[in-house]
Amino acid sequence: LDLKLAWFSNELKKGNFGGPNIQNHGDLERVLGGISQHVLGALNLREYFRVNEALSIEAWKTSEATESRTSQQDTYELLKNSLLPSLGANRSGAVIPGEVSKQLCPNIDALKAHMSRLQSDLVAHFNGIE
Repeated sequence: LDLKLAWFSNELKKGNFGGPNIQNHGDLERVLGGISQHVLGALNLREYFRVNEALSIEAWKTSEATESRTSQQDTYELLKNSLLPSLGANRSGAVIPGEVSKQLCPNIDALKAHMSRLQSDLVAHFNGIE
């Protein structure tokens, strides 16, 4: 992101994308559009804001943690909180740690249901900031 922003800044200095002088709302809109298209679009940040289902299921399968039941809402919140540290860290998506998912989800179908909800929430959140 830093490298793409530095490149875009240099392009603005050269007079591209509405730069180097921003004097009105139209100039600002061109600059923001350029950031959206040439910086954020090129990076495809959406790839970082998703659940890596395959790795999360593999983590569940290989974990030796024991089950511990909680309410559906508590389970969802605990799974979401365990996912947050890896969110945005890897282009292939965030992974729910196996020791957490194994304690909270009695089977893979339960894990998949929670991952589906997490993915929907991530998409909605990303769309809100995009």
